[in-house]
Parts: sequence; structure tokens; C-alpha cells
Amino acid sequence: MENFFSIIPGIPVWDMLGDVMLKVFEEGMIMQPYKDEVQDPLFIDNRRGPGNACMKQLGQNRTSAEGLYQVLKSKPLLNKTTVHTVIMSVTKNIYQTFIQTCPNPCWAF
Repeated sequence: MENFFSIIPGIPVWDMLGDVMLKVFEEGMIMQPYKDEVQDPLFIDNRRGPGNACMKQLGQNRTSAEGLYQVLKSKPLLNKTTVHTVIMSVTKNIYQTFIQTCPNPCWAF
């Protein structure tokens, strides 16, 4: 099971499975978990809500590689199934990968 998030400032993102437009925050950001956006997240692994709340709190003005890393290493986004985190930006020539561990107490999912 992979953990995949895409955070795209100001760009509407279309769900590949059904051409469903995903929600874009007023701040112009979305967080797309690796799970199918058309379905509700599993109650044991709902990182969509907390992830979006963290992104909203971060705000578009602080959307940097460091800010995104802080969001992605926060619990419950970081859990026992998280193996690594990758942050990429083509326009800023950024490709960073981090091996992750989640110290106890930490959710399994």
C-alpha cells in the first residue's frame, strides 16, 4: 500500500477514474490521498480530512517544500504504513525523499 499525496496550488485536478473535479480550497490548494477520491475514506485510515485541515492551516503563502514536509510528517498523515515521503517541484527543481518512521504512540493505518 503506497501513500501518495499531491498538493497542487491553484490548479483544478481531475480524478482519472471518473473525471470528477476534486475540491479546491479557497486558498487554492488540494490534498489528494492515494485512495479513490470518489469514495469516502476508510474510517480506520482517514487522512484526507486531517491532511486538508493541515494544508488549510498552513496556508498558500507558506506552501514550500519545508511546509509540505511538516504537514506530511504530522500524525495521522504519518503512520506505521508510511515508508517514505517525496516532495517534488518541477518549476523549482526540487526532488527530496525522506525515509520515515513513526515513533510510538503511532497508528497502524
